[in-house]
Order: sequence, then C-alpha cells, then structure tokens
Amino acid sequence: MTTLPRGSSSATNVAFYGEGLDRLALASSCGYNIVTIAPKQPGAPIRLPGLERRG
Repeated sequence: MTTLPRGSSSATNVAFYGEGLDRLALASSCGYNIVTIAPKQPGAPIRLPGLERRG
C-alpha cells in the first residue's frame, strides 16, 4: 500500500496517467497541490463500448 506524504489531505480526485498508466495523480478539495505517486499496480485503460469498432 502506498501512503501519501505527511500533511496531505484526503484525496477527492484521482487519475492514472503516463505511457503505461503507471503514475497516479491525487488532488484534494482541501489543498492546493496535486500529488503524484508510482503505485505498484498500473491502472487499466478506460473502455468506452459506444466508441469501439463493431466487427
């Protein structure tokens, strides 16, 4: 489990980013900073069924 730096507020918005979705950005409604971490498990791409090719 990855922990946020001391003094960080609770995360209200999170998003994976990077080439392999291997970074995680965390934002808080109580703070003015965006914290980024490198979690052990990368994120998964969003699947948008309505936009996929139908074959």
